Amino acid sequence: MSSPPATRRASRSPCRARDSTGAATLGTAYCGSRHCVGVGSGLAAIELGLRAAGIGPGDEVIVPAYTWIATWLGVSAAGATPVGVDVEASTYNLDPGRVEAAITPRTAAILPVHLLGRPVDMGALAALGRAHGLLVVEDAAQAHGARIGGDRVGGLGDLGACAGVAEAVLDTVSH
Repeated sequence: MSSPPATRRASRSPCRARDSTGAATLGTAYCGSRHCVGVGSGLAAIELGLRAAGIGPGDEVIVPAYTWIATWLGVSAAGATPVGVDVEASTYNLDPGRVEAAITPRTAAILPVHLLGRPVDMGALAALGRAHGLLVVEDAAQAHGARIGGDRVGGLGDLGACAGVAEAVLDTVSH
């Protein structure tokens, strides 16, 4: 999970968290975020990020219809309802126009997935988030190292979730 972009940009010096063994994590420096919390999986990162933001029962979270199941399960594990929205045929990423049409009074967040190493149109989704008072939570598990401009995905939204499992990295590389 990574911190909001406004906070991230306010402090350019990377924070380094230390685990019980004393090894420094480089997630903050890599994503350009101020904070980084290591958890057991991308699913757990999504669940815990949503819970930390106060999203849970009664809330809806917009997710891509085409993604790995962990994205949907992370939303459900937090107690919120995933709302599937179709993707763009050219990128397989969330279609901002369809996202806007799916927003309801119960919508609390937009959860784009940078799928197959292709970054989502974060500018459009961030604008929708601001206009409707919604959190934008990135799932960057399949886009390690991808950038929009000079910024790495996973550190562009209000929260970001990544996974370090080999399958996600290999799946991304193989496409």
